[in-house]
Amino acid sequence: MPAIVTHHIFGEEASRAHDSRQDDQEVLLSFLLGSQGATPLVHAMGPGSATRRACHELGRLMGGMSGTCDDGRLVEAIFVAREAARRLPADDTTCGDAFACGLAAHYLLEHDTQPFIRAQVGDLVDVDESLELLEPEVAALIEADLDSWVLWEARQLAIDETTVATHLARTDRVERIGGVILSAVASEVYGIDLRPKDYEASLVWTERVYAYVDQAHPKAPGLAHRVADTVHPNPKIWSLSHRGSSGENCAAANPDCHEWFDACIDTVRHESFGDLFYLALERWPKVKDAFAAGDRDRFGQAVAAVVPLS
Repeated sequence: MPAIVTHHIFGEEASRAHDSRQDDQEVLLSFLLGSQGATPLVHAMGPGSATRRACHELGRLMGGMSGTCDDGRLVEAIFVAREAARRLPADDTTCGDAFACGLAAHYLLEHDTQPFIRAQVGDLVDVDESLELLEPEVAALIEADLDSWVLWEARQLAIDETTVATHLARTDRVERIGGVILSAVASEVYGIDLRPKDYEASLVWTERVYAYVDQAHPKAPGLAHRVADTVHPNPKIWSLSHRGSSGENCAAANPDCHEWFDACIDTVRHESFGDLFYLALERWPKVKDAFAAGDRDRFGQAVAAVVPLS
């Protein structure tokens, strides 16, 4: 559920623990693209309603929007991706492995931060029940604010000092490899017919969507105003926009560590988003090692081994 900038920066930090081959630019780009998960598929447009439905469904199931803590298939999806990478032509296996490993990094951050974002959405719906039908858009607004905060916290950059769409940088080979791997995952794990080129096209659509909303949408002063703005005729699109600020003072990041309820483990917690982000980075080496070893049980245990800080 974290958005494009947050996953990119997490990927950059996690890539340092991937392996020594990360000095190869295409391998790094493969890992970073994988760290975006299947989420770009939810932005697929263009001709073919069946194709759009397939893209959106896989993006929803793998991107943290299925409404459950884990539907039981995500670990399987990661390891199917790992095996699909190993079936690629020899010249592509290194990039393929990096893409699949990036998917594992995406899954870890989603696992650790989804409950925090869902808790905020639930609190807002409790205050205003009319937002219940707009929960995905409200979540996207929170995620966009967190993007701004992470960019400032990690890189000391304001969101309007960067071009969000560039966080999907890739070569033709990298996007082709990603498409082949996600096509295998779609078929073998979810029974969805997804062609490699459908993923490739979704990346272009994602770039267009972010370029459009961040240039065209007026930058409202804060989350409350932007939640109100979801009455726009196309709230799904506008909810992706980033407000023009440094993100330094971001209530959505919970810097004062107010309590929130983690429905996945039925526990009241107090961590900020920064706590969760950096805890996931600390946990990444064990998750990555289990992935590299092909040990599904150890991988699942490493991801699940969250001990709340409060």
